Amino acid sequence: MKLRVVLSVFIGIILVGCSSGGETTAEQLPPVGSTAQTITPNTSTVASGPNASQKDMRTTAIGPRSLRLNPSCGPIEVDALYKASGLDLSWQFNSDPQVSTIYVRTRPSGDSHRNYKTNGFGFLWYQQIEVPAGDSYSYTVTLPALQGPRATLDIDLVTVHSDGQECESRMYTGFEYPPLSDDDKLLTVPDGVELDFTRYEGLKVPEPTVEALVYAFATYTGRHIQSGEEPDYSKWAVTADKLIRDYGTTPKLRHFIFGPTQDLGDWHASARMIEILAAIDPDLDPRFATTIDEVTFPQFHPLCEPWVIVGVEPFSGQSKLQVPCQRDGNGGYFASGPAGSSERQHYNIPDGIQSRGFLYHNTFVINEVDLSRQDFVNWGYKLGDTVNNPCCSANFHETGHAMGLEHNVCGHSGVGFWEEPYVSYMTKVWNQDDLAGIAIHQDPRTTEDMTIEEAADALGIPKDQRYNELLQKPWRACGNQDPGWDAFADILYSAHIASSEVETNHPSNRENIRWPY
Repeated sequence: MKLRVVLSVFIGIILVGCSSGGETTAEQLPPVGSTAQTITPNTSTVASGPNASQKDMRTTAIGPRSLRLNPSCGPIEVDALYKASGLDLSWQFNSDPQVSTIYVRTRPSGDSHRNYKTNGFGFLWYQQIEVPAGDSYSYTVTLPALQGPRATLDIDLVTVHSDGQECESRMYTGFEYPPLSDDDKLLTVPDGVELDFTRYEGLKVPEPTVEALVYAFATYTGRHIQSGEEPDYSKWAVTADKLIRDYGTTPKLRHFIFGPTQDLGDWHASARMIEILAAIDPDLDPRFATTIDEVTFPQFHPLCEPWVIVGVEPFSGQSKLQVPCQRDGNGGYFASGPAGSSERQHYNIPDGIQSRGFLYHNTFVINEVDLSRQDFVNWGYKLGDTVNNPCCSANFHETGHAMGLEHNVCGHSGVGFWEEPYVSYMTKVWNQDDLAGIAIHQDPRTTEDMTIEEAADALGIPKDQRYNELLQKPWRACGNQDPGWDAFADILYSAHIASSEVETNHPSNRENIRWPY
C-alpha cells in the first residue's frame, strides 16, 4: 500500500544572512541584486494542522537572523529558493553564498523547551545535519526519521562563513512530519534484557506504617554528607506542599529508553525496577513498551550539543536546570509536567498524550569553550571527554522521584544524599526506606494530591504520639521500616549488581543508618 505523504511540497524564499530581522512576506523582501522568484503552491499540497501556520507554509519568505552565539555576524545578501517534498528538503542559492559549511537544524516547535507536550520526545527532535559545502548552488538533504508522537518542528538553515562566523536562518516554523507507519512505531528491547516477575514470589508486601508514611512525605534540602557527618536537621521536614504522587492505574506504566547516549546497563536497571514495582503495585502492570503508542513513561538520553541551548534561559533562573539540556555538569531529572492532572491542565497537554511523566539523563562532550572554564580544568577534563553519570548512578534516583519520593539523607537510599567516605558514585538502589515510601504513594487507597493527613486516614494510620514525633523529626523514620522490606531490598540489590554493566562503586556494607536526634 502506498504511504500517503501529507507534506507534499513546501516552497519559499530564504535570504541567507545574519541580521536580526523577523519574518516578512515574500512581497516585502528587499531586492538582493536579482529578481526573486516567488512560488505559491496549490493549498491542497501544503501541510495543515493546528501547529502549521498557513502563512509560514505557503508564500512566506523568512528574514534572516543571527545566532546569539555570534551577534557580530555580518549579512551576506544571497537569496535561495527552497522547498520540502515529504522529508526531502532542497534549496538553491542564486549566487555563491561564500560558506565553508552548511547545516540543517531541527527543533521541536514551541513548548518553551520543556517538551511536556510531546511527553519528552521533543528531546530527540533536536537534530543537526551537516551538508558539505561544494561548488554547486543546489543542495538536497533528507530530514531524519524521528520517534514519538507526530513531530512538529522548526527548521533552520545554518551557514558557516569563511571567517568562522555562523548564521542561522529560519526556513519553516511548525513543519509537520508525516505520521509514523505501524512498522516505524515498533520498539525492541536490547538482547539480554529480560524481566523476571517471579523474583519476589513468596514475599508479602508489608502493611503501611507511620514510619513509611512520614518517609514518603519528607524532603531534605541540605547538602550531601558522608558517613560520620550529621545532616542539617533544619532542612529536613514534612512540608505542606508535598502530596501523594500517584497517577492511578491509568495509564499503565509502559517504559522504554531512547537516545544515543544510553547504556545497556540502563536497560538492566530499568528491568530491575519494573520487576519490584510489579511486586509492590500489581495494578501498575509495569512493562517495557512494544510500540511508540504504548509508551507512557519514557527515559531519554540525548546528547547536549552547544547549539541546542544557545539563547535558552535556565529554568526558574537556576544555572543547572537549563532546558532542553545543560552543559554545567552531569545530571538528570524526572518531569511530572505531562502526568499530573493539575499540571496537564496548566501546561495544556494534548488529550492524546497519555503519560506518567518522563525521565531525562544529561550527556555532553567537552569542547574548547568548556575548557576555558576553570572548574572543568580543575576536574581534570580533556578535550573530547564525555560528561555524564556512570551507569547506573542516577537511574534509581530519578525513577524514585517518579514514584513519589523526595531527597533525604537516609543511609543507602536511592534518592539520598548520604554516601560512604571516599566512595564516589556509590551504588545506591532503592533500600528498605525507599520501597516502603514507594508503597505509600502507589497504594490503591492513596490518590493523587492527597496530603499526609488524608493519606494517614486512607491507610488507617493513627495520628498518635509517634506520628507527631516523626512529623517534627522525620529523620527518625530512616532505617526503621517494617522488617518485611529487608528481603525485597536484598533481592533487588543483588539482582542489580549482578549486571556487568554497572559502573558504580559498591559500599562496604548496607547496614541501616539511624539518626537518634
